[in-house]
Amino acid sequence: MKISISEKAKEQLNQSGAKNLKIILKGYGWAGPVFGLAQVEPEEGDNIVSVDNLNFAIEKDIANIVNNFEIDYHKGLFQKGYVVYANGSRGNC
Repeated sequence: MKISISEKAKEQLNQSGAKNLKIILKGYGWAGPVFGLAQVEPEEGDNIVSVDNLNFAIEKDIANIVNNFEIDYHKGLFQKGYVVYANGSRGNC
């Protein structure tokens, strides 16, 4: 399991003081599963991946189907937040 984090996302995560994060399945969209990021303690059975002093928990079922995640931070006119891409997919239809 590989997790890469953009510089913008690293900066925001470091400013927030977040240490324990979980990659979650938010639902399904037109292009497939939609993942998100939550600041919660890991649960029993979660896979833990450490990157740049940040711990990411991933549910075992998700870890079995996703080889890598890319975490970015987007700040637009109407919304801002973390974006999680799986297996190189940017969610385009």
